[in-house]
Amino acid sequence: MKIWLRVLLAFVGMAVIFFGVVTSDDPQTQLALIIVGILLIQGGVWTFAQRVVGPRRQFHALRSEVNDFLGLVRNLNAAALENGAAEEAVEAERRRILTEMHARIDRMAAAAGKKGR
Repeated sequence: MKIWLRVLLAFVGMAVIFFGVVTSDDPQTQLALIIVGILLIQGGVWTFAQRVVGPRRQFHALRSEVNDFLGLVRNLNAAALENGAAEEAVEAERRRILTEMHARIDRMAAAAGKKGR
């Protein structure tokens, strides 16, 4: 749908609402015209928003790697906040998580720009 058509839909919706409120004395008719006007406005806005937001996600493998990396960030923070744990154990866990994070970064670089799963 062309941009001017979306804008036209929104203006037609506003005109229908205005027409319904100003010219009709029957509350049911007013309500019906208001609902139709709102639907027209929403139709224009949502199709416009869909165009602005863009197509669906295409880089699924990269997205998965990034999500896993964020999980590692959470794990790293949780390991740093461990209360009462031995310092050696916390440091070993921190090093393990950091090593895994570096491996994830390498996988993110390999997955970047590749479409599909």
